[in-house]
Amino acid sequence: MKTFIKIGLLTLIALATFTAQAADPLLGENWTLSLGGSGSTTTTGNSQTAFGAEIDLGHTGHLLLPLQGGIRQTFSYASVEDGEDSALFGTKAYLDATLLTYKFVDLFGGANVGITYGNTKPLWGVAPEAGLRFWLKKDVAVVTRVEYPYDITNAEWSDTLRYFLGFMLKF
Repeated sequence: MKTFIKIGLLTLIALATFTAQAADPLLGENWTLSLGGSGSTTTTGNSQTAFGAEIDLGHTGHLLLPLQGGIRQTFSYASVEDGEDSALFGTKAYLDATLLTYKFVDLFGGANVGITYGNTKPLWGVAPEAGLRFWLKKDVAVVTRVEYPYDITNAEWSDTLRYFLGFMLKF
């Protein structure tokens, strides 16, 4: 568990370093705002699904690769096994690198770290993530992303896939 805390701290330090580096206008910095639908589905046992909405505010820059880092806020609704409905919130910091660009499509990968709270005990997690950006215009993209979270609180993989589909605006 200490390893994952260290990874989380290194991610936050990288985000702070990236933000400071991105302040140079010669590096093509932009603020980004994404809004869309999010969800999660368990991958084992009796499949459970949650659906919700997500908003994220990010900043782009360049440090060896084009980077984007920021904060995400999610709201999800799920019907859990015992018949009670559950409202969950999540706040995460993320850092993604654009790995490949071909015409109007970007492939990116990265990680996020954050907390899930609401009708549950607070759960800390870290997750690798990957996704695609389909640029409709120079400053508007359709974004899709998937992540596989590790539950730091319980020190185990959560056997859940989280996904996002929405729009991104650069400004």
